[in-house]
Amino acid sequence: MNTEHIPTEKLLSLSEQTRCCIFSNAKGDVVLLHEGPTQAPVQWIEYVASTKGFNLVIDKGTVQSLGTEINEQMHNNLLKCKKVILICIENKEPVSKHDVAMVLKDY
Repeated sequence: MNTEHIPTEKLLSLSEQTRCCIFSNAKGDVVLLHEGPTQAPVQWIEYVASTKGFNLVIDKGTVQSLGTEINEQMHNNLLKCKKVILICIENKEPVSKHDVAMVLKDY
């Protein structure tokens, strides 16, 4: 098996790297606020329902965990989510906003 393109880099979780928080509602609308840029552009977000793992998939498939606990209410909201709005904050002001696809891994 050729492993040349499989990412092996272990990243700090987003919450270890910077201040961040996630908001959601019962309709499945989700917003992730983070201070400063991510380590690389976010390609998509994965939510692993069985482990309640919220992961950013960045450059070349590298996975970065959110690093915070997902409670039951947030879990139920994330199960309905199709996209996440990422908002980057710098100096207490929003500087960028991106809609990112959410992939539900339910196995």
